[in-house]
Amino acid sequence: MRKRKEIIAINSITDMHCHILPGMDDGAKDVETSVKMAQMALAEGISRIIATPHFEPDIKNIEDFVAKREEAILHLTSELKARGIDIEILTGAEVYLTPSLLELARLERLCLGNSRYMLVEIPFMSVPIWMDELLYSLQLKGVTPVLAHPERNIKLITKPQILDNFVDRGLMLQINASSFYDGIARDIRGFMKYVMKNQMVHFLATDAHSTGSRPPKIQDSIRVIADAYGRDIVEYMLENAREIR
Repeated sequence: MRKRKEIIAINSITDMHCHILPGMDDGAKDVETSVKMAQMALAEGISRIIATPHFEPDIKNIEDFVAKREEAILHLTSELKARGIDIEILTGAEVYLTPSLLELARLERLCLGNSRYMLVEIPFMSVPIWMDELLYSLQLKGVTPVLAHPERNIKLITKPQILDNFVDRGLMLQINASSFYDGIARDIRGFMKYVMKNQMVHFLATDAHSTGSRPPKIQDSIRVIADAYGRDIVEYMLENAREIR
């Protein structure tokens, strides 16, 4: 990833965590919702979206998942082109972290774009005791794990220092934009201050699921972060996402 810059970028943003694909998970329910999400994203300065539908290794077949994802992307991109909506959609996944993940072949199919970065999710109530070993095993396979929205994990909220060792060993963190523009809730203020002040956050993304309660908004959070922590930190996170191909 590149070094931090001083100039904030409000356009050409890559949203590297978004549930925009129709009918894949708890995100866009149909292609009309997907199109509206793309229009909203474009208005926010987002020109590339990495579609990250949920994948759970214990209950989903990877071949079926990849095939369904490909069909959804083809359908959506065709619709966007027909309507003149100039936004690029890349493949990805939000992978539920479980030991059975290591049994799957060709893990690159679950990574973001054509990169070796994998967006992973852990339970909201705990940090699994096997997490350190599993993350290390992924790294040995050439995969760099990116932890999605750690600010939603109850244990990490109360003890953000748990992340120190993980980040030191190469784990990257993605924070949801809504955690900033909705106003930082009292119970996560300490966590957010800790990870931001210690420069532990690598990505900012929308984690959008709809046009309503979880929309693809990012500009408000960019302004909040720039005011609180500096424009160079914002550009660092945005540039990291732009470099994913």
